[in-house]
Amino acid sequence: MRFLKPVELPKRCMLNEVLLWVAFRRVPVAMRSPEEETEVRDAEEDMFAYKGYGGYAGYTGDLSDSESFLDDAECAALNLPPDPRTTYVKEEEKWATDNWEDEQESQPDMLEWRPNYEQEDLDTWFERVMQAWMPKYLSAIEYPATRIYMALREGKLTASGKLLPDLDRDKALESLETVDQRICDLETLGIPPTFWSFRGIDWWSNAARSDHEHYCWIRCRTEDLLKAFPAEDGVPLSGAEKIGDDLVLHEDSQKPLQAARPRGRPPFDWDAFHLEVTDLLMKGTLPKKKEAAISYFQDWFNRAAKQDPKRTAIGDKLKPYYDRFVKSSDGN
Repeated sequence: MRFLKPVELPKRCMLNEVLLWVAFRRVPVAMRSPEEETEVRDAEEDMFAYKGYGGYAGYTGDLSDSESFLDDAECAALNLPPDPRTTYVKEEEKWATDNWEDEQESQPDMLEWRPNYEQEDLDTWFERVMQAWMPKYLSAIEYPATRIYMALREGKLTASGKLLPDLDRDKALESLETVDQRICDLETLGIPPTFWSFRGIDWWSNAARSDHEHYCWIRCRTEDLLKAFPAEDGVPLSGAEKIGDDLVLHEDSQKPLQAARPRGRPPFDWDAFHLEVTDLLMKGTLPKKKEAAISYFQDWFNRAAKQDPKRTAIGDKLKPYYDRFVKSSDGN
């Protein structure tokens, strides 16, 4: 028997939390500061604003941001090995618990949690395994990240952030320091859809930049997120009942109900289409003319899914890409 308690959703969630919801179905949960009844994502305090922006170097294994760690079930959902950050922190806590009375400094090389602990200390292991894990993680999130980018680019999901005074993060912070300002002192601005570039998004730092602007502390309204990416892939469970404000799942409730067989013509796989367009853009192989791209994707739909969407439908989906990235010689 398992008891489920309701949780409060935040009014806004950080950009990385948007990715965690779309990729792993992790629900953003409201968090309030202990001193004040203020939701931390709404707090205009420098400690939160700076913590939300570690820089534009990409994620390399920040152990301070425990909220972004993935549990084993989340990793398994996308066929990922266990998150090395979770393992690292667990082993450090285990060592501290076992040796809390010792006055000597911690010795990570004495941890006996893997066969080669005598040849490789914990920090060395973490660096090596993280380097191998990150490419797999980036590959796993590519599709959900592309879906989010397209929603932002098409205006289906809106975001706000702090516009930095310089494209370079360090120069921006130095510039703020010279005028005795902090990130939290910057005005929170709505980010226009035309700003977004897939390559410019730093999901882990909640930041993004284009050729001309650099935003950090990027947030989206949770209500808008759930409208753009509803939880439509949930599995109905039997054997659940409500007691007060809680739900109780009995042992047999782990068995999913038989799903109804969908009727009618299956929808076109536009999500895979957007991923393919992004792949072509990143490789530099997207046709210069939109008409040629339409023909390409008609063949692609037929090969990949035995589907035949209309040319006008494909052209409408391609339009934001060509408006943003491609200068077509024929004006299409």
